[in-house]
Amino acid sequence: MKNPVQFSYRITQNGMAKMTFAVNGNQVDFDATNHANPLYDLLNGMAGMILNPAHMWGEENQAWIEWYGQNGALRWVLTTPDGDTLQVKIFKITDIFDDSGTDLAIDASCKMNLFFYAILKELDDMIKQMGLLNYSQKWQKDEFPVTTFLFLKKQLIDKGVWEITTPQSSILAQEMDLLLG
Repeated sequence: MKNPVQFSYRITQNGMAKMTFAVNGNQVDFDATNHANPLYDLLNGMAGMILNPAHMWGEENQAWIEWYGQNGALRWVLTTPDGDTLQVKIFKITDIFDDSGTDLAIDASCKMNLFFYAILKELDDMIKQMGLLNYSQKWQKDEFPVTTFLFLKKQLIDKGVWEITTPQSSILAQEMDLLLG
């Protein structure tokens, strides 16, 4: 079964990344810059929904994440009423100082585990291919948020959503050999 949630994230040049996100046929593209730390912000927002499950005591379980680019920003609003279904709203903001230029780009719902899997699988593939050192050099500002990434990945493993595989040789594996060898 094909995941209804698709995510692509590629560092295209130093300090710039191209992101594509699609859910249930709705798609948004965005060129993020390192003016902030988009992956850290997204992963922390996702982790916060697990660590602080406000829906369990009748409160709104929501994460707001903003990504900045040269031509505006994206505001992700993630909400879950039950820890299973995720409401995803993404707003395109043309002027970060004036919310009147805000357009709703995506308003869809999906399974929370499928959303998490799509994001983490893309980042897992990217970091295995690129390596942590190359990521840091190409992004030029922040390190890859390894701790939060691994926490979220473990959540998916524990739920049986993520299948553990034997890694093939990758830049990340070579970096680990260098550190441990």
